[in-house]
Amino acid sequence: MLTRLRLYSALVMGIFVLSHLSNLSLALVSGRLMDWGMTFSIDPWRTVPGTVLLAGAFVVHSSLAFWAIYKRKTLRLRGWEVPQNILGFLIPLLLVYHLMGTRLAHEFWGTAGDYTSQLLLFWHLAPVWCAGQILLLLVAWVHCYVGFHTWLRLRPWYSKYRPLISGFFVVLPTLALAGFVSGGMQIRALVQEEIEENPAEAADGIREWRAEWGLTEEVYDSVVRYTFIGMAGYVGLIALVLLGRQTRLSVLSRSRGSEVVYNGKLVLRVLPGDTLLEALRAAGVRHASVCGGRGRCSTCRVRITRGLELLEPPSRAEREVLMRISAPPAVRLACQLRPTADLAAASLLSPAVGPEAAFTSPSQGEELELAVLFCDLRHFTRLAERKLPYDVVFVLNRYFEAMGGAVQESGGRIDKFIGDGVMALFGIGGTASKGCTQALSAAYLMAKKLEDLNAALANDLERPLEVGIGIEVGRVIVGEMGYGRSKSLTAIGDCVNTASRFQELCKEFDCQLVVSVEATSGSQFDLSGLPRREVRVRGRSETREVYTIDSALDLQSIRTGR
Repeated sequence: MLTRLRLYSALVMGIFVLSHLSNLSLALVSGRLMDWGMTFSIDPWRTVPGTVLLAGAFVVHSSLAFWAIYKRKTLRLRGWEVPQNILGFLIPLLLVYHLMGTRLAHEFWGTAGDYTSQLLLFWHLAPVWCAGQILLLLVAWVHCYVGFHTWLRLRPWYSKYRPLISGFFVVLPTLALAGFVSGGMQIRALVQEEIEENPAEAADGIREWRAEWGLTEEVYDSVVRYTFIGMAGYVGLIALVLLGRQTRLSVLSRSRGSEVVYNGKLVLRVLPGDTLLEALRAAGVRHASVCGGRGRCSTCRVRITRGLELLEPPSRAEREVLMRISAPPAVRLACQLRPTADLAAASLLSPAVGPEAAFTSPSQGEELELAVLFCDLRHFTRLAERKLPYDVVFVLNRYFEAMGGAVQESGGRIDKFIGDGVMALFGIGGTASKGCTQALSAAYLMAKKLEDLNAALANDLERPLEVGIGIEVGRVIVGEMGYGRSKSLTAIGDCVNTASRFQELCKEFDCQLVVSVEATSGSQFDLSGLPRREVRVRGRSETREVYTIDSALDLQSIRTGR
């Protein structure tokens, strides 16, 4: 609930800042257009509902920020937490004068509330505060962008549109700053022109102007006085929260807490109410946590190796994340786990993992029954010998695009590209029979897409591209394998080796597809009318029954539609 409140309050303030900056950018056209734009961008916030919504969002967001500091076991910040927290706590300090000189001055002292009067105040009557306003704009917008980025970076689509989103976050404040400076310089130039033409009348005019808009010396002095009072009060509030935090930690330190053996060697003391992730950070131990410990990802997951029966069951939020990655019962989220007894835990991901690991399955192997497909390009060596390297790369990329597209359209997952071959898995998250249907559908689509590709490249190829496809079904071990950034989800087992051998048999039988009888029996393809062969697979003693199909395009006519 607190996480949602923090997000919703941030979105309300973000919309306010967005409308504010958008209106400021109108000053690049004219001051009148900027004042007209207030009707849509600012005036709604000055209504009673708008004021309550904005003030409530500010109070909620600030209170939750103070609560987070009060609850922290360590003030060490890492990565994106540094700009997000430092800039976040700077905003109210910089906001005090802006608020006093605009909204509160308008409400309590009757000053004019349009942008022209505000520009006169900042650029002519109090130019020293212009730098503060510019700094406030930049700090608020950067804080907004960091928060927006940390919220959405776990979304699969975000990386694709991030350059466009980042460009927007750069262009809008640039236009707003240009509008603020342009409008202010116009005001200063207008006043300076009046002073040069007739100093006495200009002085009287400025006094009348200030009186008309309520920008008197008394109002200005009141704004300055209450600004410093507000700043001092805010700094005092921060000091009070830090003092309360230290007092709380002193009281908790007298409790024994729980002991956690981490990765088999490090013994941590977890205070009552603390999460395992908080204890790790307090001890200075690096541990993966892409979302910052908010329970939005699974990168902080650990395996409980001792004491699992003593733990409270996962909360709803933690359970949803664990179900999403199909985690076994012994896997828990360190950011949500609050030990109440001694236990032992082991980390599952490297501390350096990125957002791509947020919702991937646990790295330990899992035994599944899947359909495995191998597809290999024939006569590739001859093709490579007679073409320039760039031409070979072009043809291969078109080939991989076609074959990979066939796998994905059929519901499979590309395991890897091996030279000029493709390995794909079918049935992850489903049944083996469904995986077999998907694999055979992929074989048909591969043949179809290859036919289309040969037609498109007819003028570039001496002979059409040919492939051999092998399909087998069986039990395999699926898990994250590899090292560092080369780690990926893959499968190993006898079934994988057999599918690869079937693909090689396509050369011997001069056909496009070799598939085991077992891989067809539970599928939606009825191959019983086709001749069977008994083959001996290299590396295995027993023989296997397979169907050899000259062209995978023939599969379309024998699909049963079950």
